[in-house]
Amino acid sequence: VHEDRQAKGPSALAYRSLPVRHWDRWLPAIRAHLLAFDAQGGSRVDLTPEVDRELREAAFAVTPDGRAVVTTWRAVGPDGIESASLCRFDLEQGTRSTLATARCESYGRPALSPDGAWVAALCERRHRDRAPTVEPHLVPLEGGSVRTLALGEPLHPRELLFGADAETLVLAAEAGWHAPVFLLGIETGELVRVTAPSAGGSHEGLRLAPDDAVVYGIRHGTFAPPEPFACRLAAEEVPRSLGGLSGFESTPASRAAAPVRFERLQVRVRDGTPVEVGLLLPGGTGPHPLVTWVHGGPLSAWRDGWHWRWNPLVFVAQGYAVALPNPAGSTGYGAAMADRIWGNVWGEACFHDLMDVQDALEARPEIDARRTGVMGGSFGGYMANWIGTQTDRFRCIVTHASLFDLRAFYGRTDHPAWFALEMGGVPWALGESFDRYAPAAHVEGWRTPTLILHGERDYRVPVGEGLALFSALVTLGVEAELVVYPDENHWIRRPRNIEDWYGRCLDFLRRHLG
Repeated sequence: VHEDRQAKGPSALAYRSLPVRHWDRWLPAIRAHLLAFDAQGGSRVDLTPEVDRELREAAFAVTPDGRAVVTTWRAVGPDGIESASLCRFDLEQGTRSTLATARCESYGRPALSPDGAWVAALCERRHRDRAPTVEPHLVPLEGGSVRTLALGEPLHPRELLFGADAETLVLAAEAGWHAPVFLLGIETGELVRVTAPSAGGSHEGLRLAPDDAVVYGIRHGTFAPPEPFACRLAAEEVPRSLGGLSGFESTPASRAAAPVRFERLQVRVRDGTPVEVGLLLPGGTGPHPLVTWVHGGPLSAWRDGWHWRWNPLVFVAQGYAVALPNPAGSTGYGAAMADRIWGNVWGEACFHDLMDVQDALEARPEIDARRTGVMGGSFGGYMANWIGTQTDRFRCIVTHASLFDLRAFYGRTDHPAWFALEMGGVPWALGESFDRYAPAAHVEGWRTPTLILHGERDYRVPVGEGLALFSALVTLGVEAELVVYPDENHWIRRPRNIEDWYGRCLDFLRRHLG
């Protein structure tokens, strides 16, 4: 229908409710349907003929007997944000029933127990006065009360599946610098770390072996791109690599021979909170120029994982030390750490954390405190912009897909209700206080040379933010460069553009830091 309209009819898209676009496209460009058919592809039945947006980015699981499917089902909640309930479709009757109704929460990653009696899913619950929380829930497949399973601090679960029976769950969760695999006893509440702390790394895409004694998945780390792994489901086991599909060698011997040194630091910031920092140092005694990277989110974190678009090794190979701090808002460090960023406080705790971390780093003999820069993307780009308005301690700033004018951003982003929840209200209700940490309201204090990068198809942080920042800096006489990728969204994904992005960042740093 969408293609036919583009080819033969008017291109207008009309809306009466939010959201109207998502990530890099207008909604609903495509309506996802749930179809049932036999093993030969025949007897096809559309179980959702009247569906609109309910199955957008749906996650689903089929019962062991193949008679039902559990899927997420989207609807706008009372806070104006899309929520995802859990629904059960009877494939023989073609009927739908709701297992868990979501109002100000969203279910994801449903998994069925081996006996088909239970559904486990992750539930992200939204709050007005604190950051969202993520918990495993258990729901009877035939309907009944939802049960919440307690993981305890500071775990932040990312995916789950049932173990050999309905008595255990296998989870991947963020826990400080790592994202290990855990076993959770459903009745006992006992939590066992499966992947050994010494092995580090991040784990995802979990699947169980037929004998249920081994978990398979994808594993990666700071020095190791994603590769398949296997690990026995027992306490503190060392994962076994199933092959180097990437062509990269990552062994203890190869890492020891590499001219890169990695340290995990902990800096106690001014309010007493411990902030973890990953520091990568190039070969030689230094002192080295330092680039501090601020992660996005803000509910996110740097951790022992591989990143194709923001890979610090590319910069370390050119002689730069790279710091990866996890300040206020970082996940995997407990609810209190996440809550420190919630509300219209973006320029407070996170900024002070980063300045305290920077002080500690610049005091190290390996770091040249006279040659430092800061880089960030999305929320990290916002923080780079806020830093630009508050201090000239850095010799250069690189800001990617960044927020600049928070009031204008509210009306341009693809999910404005979510931003209002983060800020504690809408701009017209909060008045002037809405802009208290907006870089646009403080831009006259900016002095630092800045490289601005943005994808034109970015609807999460629309390109107007980058254009407004560039216009302001040029008008103020600040050295600024703008790079726009017309075919990219919030992320730079195309290989030719990734190579260009890295090249431009390194060239800018080279000109200002040496």
